[in-house]
Amino acid sequence: MMHWMRKHSKIIMWGIVIIIVPSFIAWGGYRRGRGRGRGDEQVNRSVVATVGGVPITREQYVNRLGDEVRRRTQYNQKAALEDLVADGTAEKILDGMIDAALINIEVNKMRPPLSRQYLVDRLKDDPSFKDESGKFSATLWNDWVTADRRQDWNAIYASVADQVSREILIKEVTAPARVLDQEVKDAFETSRTTYKVKFITVDPKITPTDEQIKAQYDEDPTKYQTPEKRYVEYVGFSLVPPRPAVLDEIVSKARGGGDFAALAGQYSDMPKAKENGGEVGWFTAEKTKAEFMKVTLDMKPGDVSDPVENNGAYYIFKVDQEKPDEKTGEPSKLIRTIMIRPQLSEEERKAVDDKANEFAAKAKESGDFTGTASQLGLTVQTAKELSTETTEIEGIPKEDAMTFISGIGTVPAGEMSEPIESVRHLYVAHRAPGEMAGPVEGYRSDAYFFDLVSKTPPTEETWTKDFPKEEEKLRKQMLAQRQSELLMEYVASLRERATTDGAITRDAVAISDALGLNKAAKGEGEGEGEGEPVAAEAAPGGTVSVQTAPAEGAPAGAAPAGTVSVEPAPAQTPPAEAAAPAEKPAAPPASQ
Repeated sequence: MMHWMRKHSKIIMWGIVIIIVPSFIAWGGYRRGRGRGRGDEQVNRSVVATVGGVPITREQYVNRLGDEVRRRTQYNQKAALEDLVADGTAEKILDGMIDAALINIEVNKMRPPLSRQYLVDRLKDDPSFKDESGKFSATLWNDWVTADRRQDWNAIYASVADQVSREILIKEVTAPARVLDQEVKDAFETSRTTYKVKFITVDPKITPTDEQIKAQYDEDPTKYQTPEKRYVEYVGFSLVPPRPAVLDEIVSKARGGGDFAALAGQYSDMPKAKENGGEVGWFTAEKTKAEFMKVTLDMKPGDVSDPVENNGAYYIFKVDQEKPDEKTGEPSKLIRTIMIRPQLSEEERKAVDDKANEFAAKAKESGDFTGTASQLGLTVQTAKELSTETTEIEGIPKEDAMTFISGIGTVPAGEMSEPIESVRHLYVAHRAPGEMAGPVEGYRSDAYFFDLVSKTPPTEETWTKDFPKEEEKLRKQMLAQRQSELLMEYVASLRERATTDGAITRDAVAISDALGLNKAAKGEGEGEGEGEPVAAEAAPGGTVSVQTAPAEGAPAGAAPAGTVSVEPAPAQTPPAEAAAPAEKPAAPPASQ
């Protein structure tokens, strides 16, 4: 488990940052970044990648690379651009920017209507405008509001609205994250268990001959006995809610002449469905790339689809109108949809938890994983050759794979797990036994072989004295990790769908140019070539960075590229607050 966390620590930290970062990060750049002149011109507007039609410019990419070079320089690490290319960091940075753009697209889809007053109140709630006692300070607020009359308040409000939408998305994605009491106890026990091992050190590192290996093995074959294939047996308990009966009722009403927009307002779980009647826009065949929406390709105006399942939600589509596209002349359809996202009730969820806990307890008590499953009418499945590098497991949904691997990482060989919670299932697993571990390479390229002699769990005194003090801290850390894992799985699913739909493209020549590779190949002074965009492959493990990606030429902290713009008219500066009693400041006249 610790190996997995170390390996993915950068990704986990990005996930945690998404969850706990203060809202002010979205607009704080307007206050701190005033030194950047408004007249700065973009010298090169080439695009290194596009995500759903939203460009990632060469300048944005180069800026991110520069940030990494400066960070490495501070820590006396290799910081040349060629170093970022050689160790794969340059590719991971672009992967992270693509992930950020995908998140921005999803955020814009669910942007709720927010009043100007609400946005101002969110700004005021930032810690920067509070005094030492934590109360709102009219003085700090007024200083900021009046400091620069040239600030683009429309952009600031849009950035606040973006942050609110982002919080809603994160809450929805991480809602299934839970930490059971037993898992907290297991984590404490693992952290306080001491191990006694025997080890052999090979220093300096050597490469033995086949004859030496065979002679060492023949001396005592039992010392090296390990299972032919390391595998895990598991039983899954579904957390997927049953198909809602209301779906058929909605389809029947819609096909019977019911007002689809009114039905969307009544039933749909999509944001703003009451305001827009479920309208999602005009789509040509070229734009209809999402697999679950392709049912609309054969529909005519007035047709209502059967429910279509996608990523845990059900969609009912209606083609409202059809007309030729203004640019291409292709048929373009106005689509409305009703989205129903079912969830297990508290009683249903408790029933699943109870069933999983019952099986785990009985299997541990009997020591017979397969036999206990058979008695309870459960199916045992096998996952073979698993390791911390595994990303896909046969028989387990992709969105469950990461948390499954993480969960079994804490289970000693030969023992059984407590229920492991993933997105679609609870799992109880049994790890096959194995004895010898190694070789493990140390920092100096030493090679170590370990053999476990004994392990000592925490004493009763340690449980009584230290567990109550660490329980809540452990729970928060584990919950943050679960939330981070869910966010990473969500971003991975977005990337996979976007890649399949052809929504991600990369321009290999523009990327090479940004990295200075073209100059190295062609020599200084030669012209820059133009390359055809190539379809992007899903990143295998890039840093998941869900920060706002500023539009080209935008000041730091601006709303991301592709965001929905607010009113085109100039926005009003929020009112200053009276400097008198800070507890409840009164708004001054607008003219002041």
